[in-house]
Amino acid sequence: MRKVRNTVAILLTMALFCNMGPSASYAASAYSLTPVKDNSPLTLSDNVSGNALGYSVRFITEKQLFQGVDDARDYYYEVPRADLGTNNYVELHYSHSELLDPSISTLTVFIDDKPLASSFLDKTNSKSGRLRIVLSSDQLTPGYHKITIAKHGTVSDDLCEDESNPANWLRVEPTSFLFLDTKNIYTVRDPLKVYPYPFVEAGTPEEAFGTVVVPDQTSSEVIAAALQITSSLAKMTSTKKTIPIIKESTWEQYEKRSHAIMVGPANEWKGPIKQQIGQLKLDAANTPFSLDSFVLKSNTSPKSKLVLLVTGSTAQEIEKHVSILTDPALRKQLAGSHLQVAESPSVLSDKSVDPAKQITLAAAGYDHMLLTPTKRETGTFSLQLPAHWKITGDGTLDLTVKLSPLFWSKELVAAEKDKEVLDKRGLTITINGQPATFSAAQLGELAGEKDSFSLKVPVAKELLDKTSTLEVSFTGHFGTVKNACSPDHGEGQWIFIDKQSRLSAPHELSADNSFAYWPAPFVTDSGLDETAFLVPEHLDDTAYQQLSYLVNQLAKNTLQPEHITVYQEPLTENQQKELAGYNVIALGGAKALKTLQAAQDKLLLKEKNQQLSLQPYGIINETTRYIAWIQPSPWDAEHSLAVFQSVQPQAKAAGFLGATLLTYLEGAREAGQIAVMSMSDATFMVNLQQEQQATPAQAAPQLVKQVPIWLIAVFVGVGVLLLIVIARLRRKDKRRKRN
Repeated sequence: MRKVRNTVAILLTMALFCNMGPSASYAASAYSLTPVKDNSPLTLSDNVSGNALGYSVRFITEKQLFQGVDDARDYYYEVPRADLGTNNYVELHYSHSELLDPSISTLTVFIDDKPLASSFLDKTNSKSGRLRIVLSSDQLTPGYHKITIAKHGTVSDDLCEDESNPANWLRVEPTSFLFLDTKNIYTVRDPLKVYPYPFVEAGTPEEAFGTVVVPDQTSSEVIAAALQITSSLAKMTSTKKTIPIIKESTWEQYEKRSHAIMVGPANEWKGPIKQQIGQLKLDAANTPFSLDSFVLKSNTSPKSKLVLLVTGSTAQEIEKHVSILTDPALRKQLAGSHLQVAESPSVLSDKSVDPAKQITLAAAGYDHMLLTPTKRETGTFSLQLPAHWKITGDGTLDLTVKLSPLFWSKELVAAEKDKEVLDKRGLTITINGQPATFSAAQLGELAGEKDSFSLKVPVAKELLDKTSTLEVSFTGHFGTVKNACSPDHGEGQWIFIDKQSRLSAPHELSADNSFAYWPAPFVTDSGLDETAFLVPEHLDDTAYQQLSYLVNQLAKNTLQPEHITVYQEPLTENQQKELAGYNVIALGGAKALKTLQAAQDKLLLKEKNQQLSLQPYGIINETTRYIAWIQPSPWDAEHSLAVFQSVQPQAKAAGFLGATLLTYLEGAREAGQIAVMSMSDATFMVNLQQEQQATPAQAAPQLVKQVPIWLIAVFVGVGVLLLIVIARLRRKDKRRKRN
């Protein structure tokens, strides 16, 4: 017991000395960290309210025109995590034709298919109608909810005329909104269970609300663990938003701090967080990895934030166990406020799965799709091919489809009197503006006796070569007219498309040392396993943020959790040998990376007087902000090396890359070895292979110049002697003939 007290006293004394030492900014930190107690309510500031009470969002982006007798549309809203009051509602703003029959024309609103409110469409609301629907607890659970707006309207007693009458309309305005009575707080009892909240909350306007903090002086293992956390968090946002990484001293100086994930071993922290680690009394021998939740309260703000401390006995142990936060199968098992792990479970992610099978509607964020006579179109949605794929042939959109027996069946075909109705039924799939239609007979033949069947829609290689994004829509044809006076409304007919339907394409991974299929070869179908990042010994906040952005841009092309390998200068002899087994992305030039400097004679771009010489490639040094080049790896020619660096002095261009340059590389699909971003943010590519192909024709005349003059004289002399000998032989031959 006395030993424990002595240990705690020593730790507290060390913390005080750290605060009294050179890092004076830590002593001035105006905040407190309080450990979260297990099973106790934890009140945090919510992510959406800002400085005002209440949260409103518009769920309609443009004016919506409803026509005909009956028309209905679906929209969606998301309820964020926040404590709510009682004043929650949806408010519709609308106008309609003054000629509508006020005794029968109505507007009805459903939420999650439950009717909540209806209103007559009369002259009192024809110019500027408002309908407010109060929401109950069922419509306020966190997550997505569906709003259905249905219009029924007539102008006369003739439904057939009213169906096509242009005076029969209702318009819903984009000023319609959802209001939630948020109270600026959200109460949780189990912060690890709701992880990644509050650091990421998908569907909200910002989506990312956290920061990853690392010690000022840290190791490559901690950097790798931090990058794995940021890349996994970014994948949980719809916009793949980058989570910034900053140093401890920078975070300490912030007046307004966000939620934070602090990653690093106990012996690397220098500020007040070190004191908190000392109070946790971690047993390094038995608990090499620990997750601990704290409430952060600042003296300059009433808001409470969450701090998740990710620490361990060593940096290597943190990197080894960080998959508990990044692997989905392990992450969903988290619970409590504090977790100490002696040994992490094995990660069972299957990287042998065909990546083409992962490009599904579900993976792209879409649900099952149902087409009916009243909802014949799905609207346009997007499917994204990985940017690093080099397409080698035609692809297919493999749809898993179910048909209603009333849409098509053998019995229906045999009993159907009107063959023309069946002939008008079918399904149209439109891909990037190119339609493909399948008749009900074709669909029925594929279905056979099966409950569901596979429909393969060809996608030409030429289309896939032009773009990696496919815009797709489905339209059902039911052989009926959408008309209120039609005797057949097609009830019971439907076409169901499963969300596991997928896009597939034959492809290979380009082995060329070119940016044409960036991010290949650094991203493969198994992720970033074959890539290592080479970083300088000292990284500032700008470099950390750019590194995080780069990794997130690469990781978004994969679906598996990433294991990220980082080598930080100076490298040991063994680490330099290990580079031969990786494709390497070097961040910074030879000045910042001694390992690159040692391989200077093998680099594509060389430095002269500590500056890149770009003029031979048609590039102006003085107007170039960032440059990137790709070449065979100097440590193993079978792998590749990509270098990102700033050309200008630090005052003009911080860090080593710009977001504009990365966006250009991914979208250009342009062959080249040198990518340039100028001071004006203009980007272009230099293709050295084209120049080399043009060289042989120009080199032929130069060969003559390279032959020594004396050798030319010898050839000429020998030629003259041969002519003299031949001439004498001919003369002798003529004399013999005369004699």
